[in-house]
Amino acid sequence: MFLAIISLSNTLTSKLLKTFTIDRGKEFACYEQVETEFGIPMYFADAYAAW
Repeated sequence: MFLAIISLSNTLTSKLLKTFTIDRGKEFACYEQVETEFGIPMYFADAYAAW
């Protein structure tokens, strides 16, 4: 998933990509690495909450 996030961040300008809101799936286990390397805050949706 980290490579997909890198690809997305390279596609979008920094003005468009400010935060990520993600679910609690294991595919986002790299969230700390994303926050550190890109300075993009990651927010987790509440369990069972409607988007």
